[in-house]
Amino acid sequence: MFMPSTRTAAALALLVSASAASAAPIYFNDRTAFQAAVTGVLSLESFEGAGQAGATHTYADFSVSETGGTNFITNYLTNSGMNPVTDGRNAIWFDDNGTSIGSFFNFSGGGVFTFGLDITTDENSTVAIGGGAINSSVVLAANQSQFWGVIDTAAMSSITFDASGGPNIGFDYVQYQLQPGQVPEPGTLVLLGLGLAGLAAGRRRKQ
Repeated sequence: MFMPSTRTAAALALLVSASAASAAPIYFNDRTAFQAAVTGVLSLESFEGAGQAGATHTYADFSVSETGGTNFITNYLTNSGMNPVTDGRNAIWFDDNGTSIGSFFNFSGGGVFTFGLDITTDENSTVAIGGGAINSSVVLAANQSQFWGVIDTAAMSSITFDASGGPNIGFDYVQYQLQPGQVPEPGTLVLLGLGLAGLAAGRRRKQ
């Protein structure tokens, strides 16, 4: 009967420990790279339905709201300061004034594991993005759309966007998954390699 060496046993113990832990979120600023990293089908919301005006909007799998400041959020196409549309004829935007923060939250099933979208502002701004383990930001030039995405092994129930300077912020082409993807953790892959190498060495010694 093959018995793993002390080194092999230690490596396998580390592998189990690392696999049980949640990986840190993986961020993307390129849609092509984001889509290539995703396993399975992405759901899409590009806000092509009937226009809504108000502090909260509800869609198929999530709701969007604005908190603080003067609540105003709409998915009408027209906006005097910017054009956030990157797909179809419509988008969603809010006026990030004062302490205002826009939130994507309340995903079906308790959270979202994969999430990406196009962001636009009408003034040069840095948008801080948070929620759960998310701690990210994206630098935006006025009226220039930028992709931002995240993949995590833990569910994200709320994702918030807060722009510096208080500009309007627009979103379009939201892609997401309500189930965890199969993105490997880099640390786990290293430990897996160590464990397999240890097993192979032990078998060679046994033979």
